Amino acid sequence: SRAISISGDAVVNLGAGDYRESLTLVSNDNTNSVIFIGGEATLNMYDAVSIQDSTSAGTAAGVQVNDKGTFNMYGGAIQNCHNPYSVAGGVYIDGNAKFNMYDGLIDNCSGVHGGAVGVSGAAPIGPVVNGSAAFHMYGGEIKNSVDKYLGGGGICAYTVQPISIIIDGGKITGCSGIGSGGKYGYGGAVFIYTTSEDALVQINAGEISSNQAVIGGGMFVYAGNVSVADGV
Repeated sequence: SRAISISGDAVVNLGAGDYRESLTLVSNDNTNSVIFIGGEATLNMYDAVSIQDSTSAGTAAGVQVNDKGTFNMYGGAIQNCHNPYSVAGGVYIDGNAKFNMYDGLIDNCSGVHGGAVGVSGAAPIGPVVNGSAAFHMYGGEIKNSVDKYLGGGGICAYTVQPISIIIDGGKITGCSGIGSGGKYGYGGAVFIYTTSEDALVQINAGEISSNQAVIGGGMFVYAGNVSVADGV
C-alpha cells in the first residue's frame, strides 16, 4: 500500500525542525503513489527525506496532489518514480491542488504527460477533474527525467483547464521527451498545451539546459501563451 495518505485539513511535516535522521519512503503498491494529498491538506517536505523506488499505474508514483491539497517541497528528493501508463512519474497535480518547489531534487522519474511533473488534464484512472491546478518552481532541480508519450520530461501540461505554471528559479537539466515508440517527443524539458484563456505559463528565471527531444529540446508549445523572460 502507499506509505502516506493525507486528507481533510491536516498538515504534515517530513524532516522539519531539528530532525537529522534520513527518512526514506517507498511504496510496494504498483497502483498508488508513495504519498497522496487530498482535501485541503498540506505536506511540507524538507532535507534528508527521500521518496523513491516506486512504480504506479494509476497515479503519480511519487506524490499525487488532488482536490485543494498543497505540497511544499523545501528539500529532499523524489527519485526513481515511474508511471508507464497514465500520468507523470514524480508529482502530479490535479483539481485545485498546488505544488510549490522551493528546493530539493526530482531525479530519474518517467511517466506519461510528464516525466517529473504533470499538471492537470491527463486523468489518472478516472475522469479529469476541473480546476486551476498550479506548479510554482522557485528553486531546486529537476533532472534526468523522461516523458514517454508526448513530451515534457521535466514538466508537462496538456489541459483545457485554467492551470498555472510559474518558474522563478531552479534548474531543469538532462530531461527528455522521447514520445510514443521513440518517434515523436516534443519538448525535452517542458511541454505546454493549454486552451483556457485563464491559463498562465511564465518562465521568469532559472536554467533550462542539456535537454533533448525530437522537436524542441528545451521547450515545445503546442497551444497556449507562454511568457519567457530574457536570459532564461
